[in-house]
Amino acid sequence: MIRTAIIAFALMALSPTAYAADFMAAKAVCAEALAQQAGKTLDDAKTRLVKAREGGALKVTVSVQFDDGEKSFAECKVRRGEVLSVTMRDRV
Repeated sequence: MIRTAIIAFALMALSPTAYAADFMAAKAVCAEALAQQAGKTLDDAKTRLVKAREGGALKVTVSVQFDDGEKSFAECKVRRGEVLSVTMRDRV
């Protein structure tokens, strides 16, 4: 019984870190897809994860401020490190 509780606690403690890494990887590929659609590069751009949800695929919303000052938003569906869809947004 105690052994099961220790294993459950350890899994709960490690789980948020794993999700954070998944969301950060999804943010990176989504920002790259956004930049590609905008015809820009991510050189000196600031990216920010606005929203993240988990489901069949990770659904992330990112904000990218390019070096020329333009700010763009996109919502992406990402599965296994691959962007399934990119939807450009005016605002979040």
